[in-house]
Amino acid sequence: MHASSEEWTSEPIEVRLSEELERAHQARFLLAAVAECSEDAIISESLDGEIDNWNPGAERLYGYSLDEIRGRNHSLLTAPEDLPELRRVLEQVGKGLAVERRQMRQLRKDGAVVEVSLSLRPIRDSRSGIIGVVAVARDITDGKIAERLKASLREKELLLKEVHHRVKNNLQVISSLLNLQARHVVDPRALELFKESQNRVRSIALFHEKLYQAKDLGHVEAFEYLNTLIANLLAAYGAKPTAVSLEVEREDILLGVDVAIPLGLVLNELISNALKHAFPDGRRGQIRVQLGRCDQDRYRLVVSDDGVGFPADLDFRNAPSLGLQLVCTLVDQLAGTIELIGAPGTTFNVTFDAIG
Repeated sequence: MHASSEEWTSEPIEVRLSEELERAHQARFLLAAVAECSEDAIISESLDGEIDNWNPGAERLYGYSLDEIRGRNHSLLTAPEDLPELRRVLEQVGKGLAVERRQMRQLRKDGAVVEVSLSLRPIRDSRSGIIGVVAVARDITDGKIAERLKASLREKELLLKEVHHRVKNNLQVISSLLNLQARHVVDPRALELFKESQNRVRSIALFHEKLYQAKDLGHVEAFEYLNTLIANLLAAYGAKPTAVSLEVEREDILLGVDVAIPLGLVLNELISNALKHAFPDGRRGQIRVQLGRCDQDRYRLVVSDDGVGFPADLDFRNAPSLGLQLVCTLVDQLAGTIELIGAPGTTFNVTFDAIG
């Protein structure tokens, strides 16, 4: 006896329905597992924002248990100033639109404000259409704080640059005033004192100029700073550029404000002293400047010349000139030591802490 067409087709239909139900069950199980493991907050809510369900990630973010939050509105979790935005995005989702990565301020149970990136999508039913909303909230508070800190740092860097620029300009004004005043000075010794003071002011102004130009507002590159300082001194004394050679170790040496200004003044005094006294009566010679590391925590600055030499009967630590007195004071400020080596020529060895 042959089976009817109804009897023949009933079994395959039942099998197909069973397979589809199994696949749907597996998909729901997979989605539930993903939601359970997600670090993000995943929230199921109605079109008007009433919360129906959420995952452990949401509990961690907002501080409420599911029992505490179920049936309450998403507005409870939203900062008052962002409530209009929440209503707008819920309206968009109600029209079938997806909303991606909308930044909002949300409120934890303890009242703390958290910045979140909120994405929302409509939940659809094949028969009823849009029946709800799924929202995914990612905590971006740390990132927003970092952005604000970066913006604040940029503002402070610009302000600091402006400070260095203005200090440099003010020092240049002082240098110009000294230069103008020097034109009315007849006494050669007084004129020399004006020039020395002007060079000291310039050496400090140069550091602030280099800091204004530097990417790192706390340090200047040693070779560039010292090389420019020496060039300015040679121009001030009318010496040839080949009269002084500068050697700095190949490794980059960065000088902070606590080191660079006193070190620049020390170099200013020692080179000025050599230019004035080492080569009398047009004698030709060479001044050599070296800067490098003694060890991990100490630097050594060497200023030497092949001139007539330092007077044997003169103690440089108790010299009558202001320049050498300044050198000793500044070396102490650097927590350093200074040593004089005589003939041939003159060599000053200055060691100091690698600070700043």
